[in-house]
Amino acid sequence: MSQRLPSIFLVSCLVLLGTQVFSVAYLSDRLAKLESQPSIDDAVKAAVVQAQKDSDTRRSQLKLADLRESAKNAPEYNDEGLLYGHPDARFSISVFTDIECPYCRQMHGELKRVVESSNGAVNWKIIHFPLGIHNPAAAIEAQALECVKESYGNRTAWAFLDAMIEDTQGNGKGIDNLPDFGREMGLSGSAIQNCLNSDAHKDTINAGYQRGVNAGITGTPAMIINDNSTGRSSLVKQMQNAQTIVQEIQKLL
Repeated sequence: MSQRLPSIFLVSCLVLLGTQVFSVAYLSDRLAKLESQPSIDDAVKAAVVQAQKDSDTRRSQLKLADLRESAKNAPEYNDEGLLYGHPDARFSISVFTDIECPYCRQMHGELKRVVESSNGAVNWKIIHFPLGIHNPAAAIEAQALECVKESYGNRTAWAFLDAMIEDTQGNGKGIDNLPDFGREMGLSGSAIQNCLNSDAHKDTINAGYQRGVNAGITGTPAMIINDNSTGRSSLVKQMQNAQTIVQEIQKLL
């Protein structure tokens, strides 16, 4: 019995030592995992950043929804350019416009009132006519508008146009960053930037400008009013209010 005691004692010591080694290894492993995890401060910061992103996204979505609602008279999609109003309206007003032109921006709301009060009798088409004194801003804004129409459709493009009309500095100063401007509305800034980096839609803009030149237009705003029923038309230059636009339409009757 006395000979077995040292052996039992040795085994007990070894077991105890093994347990301690395991405990140290386990604690070291847990400590390493804890150290690799974000601290409470980091987790809080990350949560705040994510909450801000979610808030910005909701704000952008609401802004776009409001702008689209204000442009509800624009068809969702239209293959033949930017159109506001009923596609089959009797009268079409083709407006040669420059987004940087202060008079064009003033007339924007007047044209909206005419179309919205016409019970579907009048529609409004955008023809790009960026003036040299307002370039490159005016031409870039025209291209961005066409880029948005291509990616998101006619109505969202009108929402984008309304926002540009409201927010541009005007007279060639433009909007500082159009892709970021689009992001603030919930649109893809990278899609807008990639489109602007290409030659996309420049032919459309140049064709509209040349059409205006051929019609004798030298400044903005100007408009050609067409009676789609009779084929009669008239060219109206300079800024007009809703009342005078209606009077010009009535002359075609």
